[in-house]
Amino acid sequence: WVRLETQAIDQHWSLHRVAMSWPDGARDESLAEALTHAVAADGAEAARVVWPEADAARWGPPLAKVIEEEGASALGGLRERQQTRLRRELERVDAYFAGYEAELRGRVARTRSADGAAKLESRLAAAQAEHARHRADQVARHEVVVRPHFDALVWVAEPAWSATVQLESGRVARQTQALYVPRARRWVVAG
Repeated sequence: WVRLETQAIDQHWSLHRVAMSWPDGARDESLAEALTHAVAADGAEAARVVWPEADAARWGPPLAKVIEEEGASALGGLRERQQTRLRRELERVDAYFAGYEAELRGRVARTRSADGAAKLESRLAAAQAEHARHRADQVARHEVVVRPHFDALVWVAEPAWSATVQLESGRVARQTQALYVPRARRWVVAG
């Protein structure tokens, strides 16, 4: 179970049940749906299972990919709203500074003293820097940040058959170990 905290102009929370197979990191939707109906194994059976080491550095990236895929559909509409709002704010900022800079350029053209023209040029350069800062500020305000919070992380073992299989790629054959998971109806090739 993972809660996704989505920080944007509006803040959203969503709860997701995601499952992935190991070691390939593929999403397993059927397991996610059937997890509530899973049967707990007895102690003797669980003791014989070779559990993977808890290594966040190793299973963190595949888990992050699965969570990103899960949250992508919920973020579609939010991203579009954020982009629309950002576009509107950038147009407002650009219009304001375009008018202000045009006014300063007009003053520079009408000024007769060199000292006054230099001060106005300095103000124009400051206005251009401020314009760039305002644009960067609006972009930062309209970014979408998603922070996952794990409520539960469960390792599930299920029956599988192990076999040595021969794979052929580019007319080169090699043998490797593979598992067949009957519930998922798929082969998981090691390495």
